[in-house]
Amino acid sequence: MKWNSLHLRVGLYSGLVTIVCLVAVAAILIPSVRHHQVLQVDRMMKDGADELIWDLVNFRDAPVDPSHDLEPRNLPLALQRMSVEVQGTDSQIVYRSGGSLHLPDDLAAGETRDIHHDGQSYRVGAWQQGPYFVKLGTDLAPVTDYQQVLVKGLLIALPAAGLIAFTGGLLTARKAVAPVAALGEAAERISVHAPGERLPQPLHDDEIGRLARVLNRSFDRLQASYQAATRFSADASHQLKTPIAVLRAGLDHLSREPGITTAQQEEISVLLQQTRRLTALTDDLLMLSQADAGRLALHPVPLDLVPLISAAADDLGTLAVDKDLRVVETLPDRLPVTADRGAVSM
Repeated sequence: MKWNSLHLRVGLYSGLVTIVCLVAVAAILIPSVRHHQVLQVDRMMKDGADELIWDLVNFRDAPVDPSHDLEPRNLPLALQRMSVEVQGTDSQIVYRSGGSLHLPDDLAAGETRDIHHDGQSYRVGAWQQGPYFVKLGTDLAPVTDYQQVLVKGLLIALPAAGLIAFTGGLLTARKAVAPVAALGEAAERISVHAPGERLPQPLHDDEIGRLARVLNRSFDRLQASYQAATRFSADASHQLKTPIAVLRAGLDHLSREPGITTAQQEEISVLLQQTRRLTALTDDLLMLSQADAGRLALHPVPLDLVPLISAAADDLGTLAVDKDLRVVETLPDRLPVTADRGAVSM
């Protein structure tokens, strides 16, 4: 598997997006769950305070005078596990449970809040009905423990969910990219030797199907342009051969005419040399058209390049005279190569 492949990147992106989503959900879920748990604790304390006050007002065993002290048996079972403080007439404390937790003195009726004592969190609240003012406090350890379990569960779920999303994204991307890979393999088969090859058309008329149709139409236009250019170069080289041959024959005949001065003879020699160059150019053009069409046949033989380079230097020296330049040759005795004599000499 290539590390820079598309389906691998899609798998990694899927896993990363899943982890980011889970982290966002956890950032919302954990405070929401704690808020809901704290509301349940508040409701439980209020129900306990309401039950206590109702018992103090209605039970026969309860003291008739709100200023008299209460007995532990007067407390409902739900409050016996909490810190309790009950005030009667003139804010006189008629009951206070044991324990080290001190309930805040500034608690107002109907207020609830968190406090910390000896490294632990507690929820405290106060309620009043009639002559009784009840303050309660309970340990938030169950809420804290549940939060820790929830965080640990989410931490375990994050890599597992990321791995599942990565695997799913990898498989999905591999299936989605398969048609593109098939198009790439088919496109590689389109060459000079097989210009008629085309991309396979997918079964579904989706983005990939439309892409295959567009590319096939582009290949059709490229093939037509390529064939037209090949035909043009071949036709042009054939058409140029005849007038160049006539021009060369005429110059050869003219060079043998009597009465031609030395200057005229030199001028005709230069023109003959240029017609030979035109002949070489048309042969090169024909060779290129044959190469483009895949019909070029080469016959390599041992060859010495020194004479060919010397002839090219002579042609270049003729062109350099008008520009006041001098061509200097520095060649070894031989430059042996293996090449097609006709193609190299063109």
